[in-house]
Amino acid sequence: MSTGADLKASWILERVGAEIPGAQVEYVRGERMYRFVIVHRALNYDVGFPEWLLEACSVREIDWAVRLVIERVQTGAGPRRIRIGPRSGDRLAAA
Repeated sequence: MSTGADLKASWILERVGAEIPGAQVEYVRGERMYRFVIVHRALNYDVGFPEWLLEACSVREIDWAVRLVIERVQTGAGPRRIRIGPRSGDRLAAA
């Protein structure tokens, strides 16, 4: 277990809860993955952050992905299963 990853996961939990009033947000730390379940307006979102990514990225880098998740949840846009990680040479992307 990584203290840095746990702190960043707690920050994500607090940020999402504060930015989306009325949403139920919880996270579970699994095998090398932090999963956030967000329930808002009868829609469920499952957002996953790999542990290595939380350890390697700064809060500023993670903030970009968190803002994207918040926007998707607030607008009811899909997909409702979101995995955060590198894609096409990007350091951090939401897929």
